[in-house]
Amino acid sequence: MSDTGKQNPFKPDARWLVLLPALAIVFLSSVDLTVIAPILPLILLDLNINAAEADRYVWIASGYLIAYTSCIPLFGRLSDSIGRFRALMLAAALFVGGSLICATADSLWVLVLGRIIQGAGGGAMLPVTLALVADLFDEEVRAPVLGIVGGVETIGWVLGPMWGSMIEQVAGSWRWIFWVNVPAGVLIGTAMLRPAREVAANLVSRHRLDLVSAALIVAALATITTGLSIAETAAVEDGARALGAAAHPLDGYRLPLILAGIALTAAFIFRQVRIPNPLIPLHLFRVPRFASAAIANFGMGVALMVALVNVPVAVAVLVSAGQLSVVTAQLLAGFSIPMAITALSGGFLVRRFGRSPLALLGFGLGATGYILMSQWPFELNYSAMLPGLILAGTGLGFVIAPLADAALQDSTDDDRGISASLVIVMRLLGMTLGISVLSAWATGQVDSRLRAIDIPPQQDAETTAEYLERQESYLFDQAIPITLEILQTTYLVAGIVCVVSLIPAFFIRRSRK
Repeated sequence: MSDTGKQNPFKPDARWLVLLPALAIVFLSSVDLTVIAPILPLILLDLNINAAEADRYVWIASGYLIAYTSCIPLFGRLSDSIGRFRALMLAAALFVGGSLICATADSLWVLVLGRIIQGAGGGAMLPVTLALVADLFDEEVRAPVLGIVGGVETIGWVLGPMWGSMIEQVAGSWRWIFWVNVPAGVLIGTAMLRPAREVAANLVSRHRLDLVSAALIVAALATITTGLSIAETAAVEDGARALGAAAHPLDGYRLPLILAGIALTAAFIFRQVRIPNPLIPLHLFRVPRFASAAIANFGMGVALMVALVNVPVAVAVLVSAGQLSVVTAQLLAGFSIPMAITALSGGFLVRRFGRSPLALLGFGLGATGYILMSQWPFELNYSAMLPGLILAGTGLGFVIAPLADAALQDSTDDDRGISASLVIVMRLLGMTLGISVLSAWATGQVDSRLRAIDIPPQQDAETTAEYLERQESYLFDQAIPITLEILQTTYLVAGIVCVVSLIPAFFIRRSRK
């Protein structure tokens, strides 16, 4: 890339003609990080996915998150090698193509494939857009524009659940959430064609893509997440299997996959410290304030996904199919709307009260909200459920701005773009690994608890078929309170994560001058 500096050849209107379409794709792709939350019960129903197979359907969310996370560092370097224009067009094509596959999916694994492709395109747009800011804007105005990119990405995933619920309610099908991405992506991609070509002609490549590092990080994330998401389950006739849950296709490979993921991660880190232009500059983590912001953002990601995934699961076992979308939307609105309000006001509040006090308040409110959620009744009760959701959403919204601001505080001009990307990557890692671990644990607990139930014996006048039908019905009735109790525990875990995150949040305070 050329160093534009004060000799930037692009006029302000031309620069924004390139940046605005890129920001639109960034927004759409970040919306799809969380858009799945309110429609998850409907997807399970439509694709005939057993609710006891949480360690498999969690990949609807995890597949997108892994691809999105992996492509943030990968496409930053790729755009240096092939040019911004080609990288932008490739990212848009992946996002639109993945959305098309999701919209037409007729099985779980086809939907997961579409989500992975879609996530790769969405994750690719963010670093390329950040790199465009560095290319197009002088140093004096670059930081505020980087803030705009980060703000657009944040508001996208904050509004995702509300967007998903609205589209499903209006169109009458969850598939339209993905269909709307297709014409939108094509129009935005077309809008980028001419101005992006002009930008590409004015940029010179500096770095060559490190394919080895790229392969290592993708393989590490995929294997460790797959391993962590596999639950320990019983034989075919026992536990959750008695409710129709199928065996996980990778049963028996949990530990080898986790160990392989750890080994690949170690190999990736080893390579990053030895090459001159690493995919992820690990030296940033030696800066205490940046490291604290990154760790706190990881904790926020874990807590965030507990609500976005497990609240819809709770709704799925509490209400009838006809109420699924409405009740899920209403409960998640209690979480998302306060989070959107506090996220938008966070920038002003940071300047008024400081980073650390606001982050500490946010995690404190988040912990309180999740602890209240861990006391939810085993029935649909809005007055008992909404206070915890409102507090948790309010708190997590408050922490967004102070963590982003802290990550950029000590960054040099050259590192500002990658610093902004990495702090987002840490949140995404928390979302990905956290929900994989908790879903696997929850599935294993349901299976274990069901196996411990004493099944009523077969009656004398009862045929084998009648007995098996009564046994399945009995287990199903027992599975509902067991599932809700285990979900309560996941909310408590999220509250504990918020409490632990108070520690790094304390260390993001401003330096004394």
